[in-house]
Amino acid sequence: MTEDEIADLLTIAATFDRRTIGVGDVHAWFDSARRGRWTFDEASEAVKDYYARTTAERPWIMPSHITHMIRADREIRHMRAQTRELVQPPPRMAQAIAATAHATVIPAQEPREPKQPALRVECSHCHAQRGESCTRPRPTGRPIPTKPHPSRVEAAKHHTDSQ
Repeated sequence: MTEDEIADLLTIAATFDRRTIGVGDVHAWFDSARRGRWTFDEASEAVKDYYARTTAERPWIMPSHITHMIRADREIRHMRAQTRELVQPPPRMAQAIAATAHATVIPAQEPREPKQPALRVECSHCHAQRGESCTRPRPTGRPIPTKPHPSRVEAAKHHTDSQ
């Protein structure tokens, strides 16, 4: 950071805490910024975050606060980057997985024949579809599963005889 950037940073802080800024402040903060290896963007975000997150009287932000916040933020970004690297497979593995997935075709299953012969046809009484159980109405509205209706059993016999 430059001394001009330090002056800008102190101006940002002064908008929150009404501090006065002198040449000595700029030199002292410049030394702290150099020691902490701050960038202007990191430091200005730290000042803004410091004052945005306070709920009670807080002492003025000091260089040590900024250094601490910048280090914590850098550590979090570093950990996130490492996590992304661990979660993502290496490029060659990702290509192999994609190729395998593309080459693997799962054949469609043939529909199973229902175990009860009556379920092989639609029910003309309750309109149950092929493979579904017959139902009877319930006073609350939701139908109750029941044994195949006699008309469905009869239709299934005729269906089997005609095949």
